[in-house]
Amino acid sequence: SAPAQEARMLQGEAAKLYSIKPSSDVDVSDPALVEGWGRVRDGSMSWLLLTYAAGSKTKVVLKGEGAGGLDEMLAQLSPEAITYGAFRVRVGAADRLVFLAHVGESVGAMLKGKAAMHRIDVESLLSGTTCSLHIDDEDEAMQADVFMQRVRQTVGSDDVAFAASS
Repeated sequence: SAPAQEARMLQGEAAKLYSIKPSSDVDVSDPALVEGWGRVRDGSMSWLLLTYAAGSKTKVVLKGEGAGGLDEMLAQLSPEAITYGAFRVRVGAADRLVFLAHVGESVGAMLKGKAAMHRIDVESLLSGTTCSLHIDDEDEAMQADVFMQRVRQTVGSDDVAFAASS
């Protein structure tokens, strides 16, 4: 059946991800990351956000996930944090997954540099995204209309809507 085949494919991808050696010192070994990403890919969740574990500058953990809309996701972003993630948009009649890297305005320069190195490995973990959106402006991170304008520019279409999960 199609759902069983999709589940086997995701399990195979999870096994491959655990065998990938990151190019930076980022730790993406938490199984909750792959499990959460699977829920976004299968459509049961519409977005996923990751951040660093408390007190760590290398261990990435699940910050949140949701089946709701854009406002629900944006409420999880903070000017004091670095957040990675992905979300589903509808472009015309097709769904696309967009990678997000948000660097809060209050994050220090050293951590911003580390985040730039880690971003590539975190984006590799979230395989299947079709484009990347990098935000470091709080207006873009906190105002839904400004955020969606950036998404439209990134995706390359005006016919874009944030897609709630099915």
